Amino acid sequence: MKKTGYITICIFLCAALTACGKPPATETPVPSPAAAVQTPGPSPSGTIDLSSTPEPETLPVSPLTEENTPARTAYAAALNTLLDTNVLPNGDKPSDDYTGSIEDRERMARNRFSVCDVDGDGAEELILLYTTDITAAQRGFIFSCEEETGKLGIQLESYPLFTFYKSGAVEGGWSHNQGKGNTFWPYDLYRYDSFLDVYVDVGSVDAWDESLGIEDYPSQADKSGSGFVYYIETNGSMTWEDPLDVSIYEAWRYPYVRDGQEILPEYLPLTAENIQGLLTAG
Repeated sequence: MKKTGYITICIFLCAALTACGKPPATETPVPSPAAAVQTPGPSPSGTIDLSSTPEPETLPVSPLTEENTPARTAYAAALNTLLDTNVLPNGDKPSDDYTGSIEDRERMARNRFSVCDVDGDGAEELILLYTTDITAAQRGFIFSCEEETGKLGIQLESYPLFTFYKSGAVEGGWSHNQGKGNTFWPYDLYRYDSFLDVYVDVGSVDAWDESLGIEDYPSQADKSGSGFVYYIETNGSMTWEDPLDVSIYEAWRYPYVRDGQEILPEYLPLTAENIQGLLTAG
């Protein structure tokens, strides 16, 4: 589980915030990665007006064209290699006991992929959710392709619990929820850097839900009375030391997610038929 570092967050007005202790290791079941990336994450009741958030935009796998054929060919080759040999597009091999048998391929089909322009740069990316491993070893990738060479580049590698935003931001949910956030799932937030063609980590977020009834809830930091306080870390390990009001959390988050409109890529099971479909004219 990735946890990025802490800096004090000051937005608009400085508030004296009192530290709270590190949460106990109570764990919430991990949601299905394939389902979670297509479902808007839960929001604390009373803090975010969901009625003002635009409806999610679905990104289907588009028909084959002359323009996207070079990238499609490279993506299909990488996916076929994964299907045949269990070697990921970045060259990693999660296990050595894969033989490509019918049973192996049926298990491989539980992984998901999508090909679409998820970062808005005008070119298609390959999104791969590799989930047929233990929870801590599951991985999500976003790949780009150099059309001249057919070489794949990694834009982002994270736990395969992605939420994509129209603004270009991506949330990567943590593999486990061991804090006090209840239904709030902790995540890392990334922005798309169009110059580097990669996603840049801007911070990690966790929360404390007052309704859990855990002792010493930092109500003095919850100035909005939302029943939630937030922890934002940007340079190191999550310490859960400075709780923040929802107004500060939303102000920090806004430049990245803007109006919060999500993008829902069309995910396909990792099968030979679906891979071949990438190269079939519509």
